[in-house]
Order: sequence, then structure tokens, then C-alpha cells
Amino acid sequence: MRVPALITAPLLGLAVWLLAGLPVLAEDLLWPSNVDAATFAQGVREEIGRAYKVSADAVTLEGLPAHGPLGLQSAGVAGDALRLRDQALRSASGRSSLPIDILEGGKLKRIVSLPVRVTVWSNVVVTRGQIPRGTLLVPEQLVVERRAVQTVQRGALTSLASALGQTTAMDLAPKTVLAGYLLKVATAIPVSVGGATRGEGVRVGTEVTVRVQSGELSLVGKGRVLDSGDIGKEVRVRLLNFPSSKVVKARVFSAQEVRVVMEDPS
Repeated sequence: MRVPALITAPLLGLAVWLLAGLPVLAEDLLWPSNVDAATFAQGVREEIGRAYKVSADAVTLEGLPAHGPLGLQSAGVAGDALRLRDQALRSASGRSSLPIDILEGGKLKRIVSLPVRVTVWSNVVVTRGQIPRGTLLVPEQLVVERRAVQTVQRGALTSLASALGQTTAMDLAPKTVLAGYLLKVATAIPVSVGGATRGEGVRVGTEVTVRVQSGELSLVGKGRVLDSGDIGKEVRVRLLNFPSSKVVKARVFSAQEVRVVMEDPS
């Protein structure tokens, strides 16, 4: 089952959050031996997308004919069906060929290598410039870029929201792809309030600035905090002077400000 990737919120007509797709295992793909290249390519892209939890549009296949026969028949490969196993689909990105089973009467006759370069693309969060250790991350320091999944490390962050409110665990160079091990959740900073010392964060009932960030667009208004939380934590906030008075989830940026970061649908 595929979950819709984008929900449009009534907050000034902007999208508010992305829903993560449910993990789905790949399945073996079967075609008749005379399958055309376009049908084959679409099926492969969709199933690889399911295996990597991305859309079919994020999968590219280079080397296949745009339309017409797949080419196996002309290569003298006989059989009545073709099969692409799930193991190949789940490790497809970066391959320069795909192993195709040639079946006859439902039984494996031979395996051929179909020359096709497969690339699976994913959004990753990248630093715009040099960021010193211990820096609290803000949207202006980061950008989301499209990279081939085999070129980035496991655990790479895919959305700005997953990085904001955290601090850098080490000095980061420009164009660094962010991953969890490079960051740590910001700790509360002791500040003096009326002679008492407390952690810097937000408390229930506090009126705060709510900044809604979507790409280069930023909207600012007021909201009332419904949960207590320290810097970097996610809390519920009721919007006060926005067109909607709905309750949203926002990340604590400081004792006076929370932020809602939305992905750019483009």
C-alpha cells in the first residue's frame, strides 16, 4: 500500500507535512517473452521504487530502448517468459546490468544479463557552507539536494525538519550530507528568569512566535504552546493569528520561537 506523500494544509494554502511510506518488500516481476521495452521499464521502475520507498519517478534506467522490443528476442534468447527476481530489485541502484531469468514452461532455462544502468535518487540534506561544531542548525544553513542513493551513507537525513533543532557534533565542511552521527539533540541552555535558573525551552500556555518555512518562503505569526519542550523537541502549538486556528506540530527553536518546516513539493 502506498501512502500519499503530500497533504495540503489550509495554512495559507501550503503543504504542511510529508507522510513517510510504509516499508514494502520487492516482489519478483514476470513478463511474457515478447514484452515491449516501455512496459518492462515501467514495471521495473515501480517495483524498485517500492523496494527503496521512493516514487517511480526517482528511478532512472539508462540503456533500454525507449519503445519497441526489449531486445532479448533479437539476441537469440528463446523462452516463453521473463523474470526479474526481488533480490536484484532490492539491490538495483548503481547496477550496470540486470539479471533476467528466461523461463520455459514455468522452469528456469537460462539467465542473461540485460545491460541497463539503474540509479535510484533520493533527497538528502546538505550543508550550504562551513558549520562549526556545536552550531544549532537553522534553515538558512541547509539545502535539500537530489543524490544517487548508492553515493550517500546510511542514515542520511532526507528532510530539513529532521535536522532543525539539532546541533553539529563536529565541524562540517560545505556540501556535507547530514546523517544522524554528525548531529546531536540540542541540550537545554540554563538562563536566568526572575532570579531562577531553568532550561531554555517553551512551557505550556506560553505565547510564542511561529515561523512556517517552505523553501524560500517564510510565514510568521503567533501561537500558544500546548506542550512543554526543550530546544530541538517537537511540541503542539495552537495557531493564534493565522487564517486557521488549528493545532500543529512544531520544533522548539528557542524559548520564544517554534518552527514548522515543510518540504518544497517541487
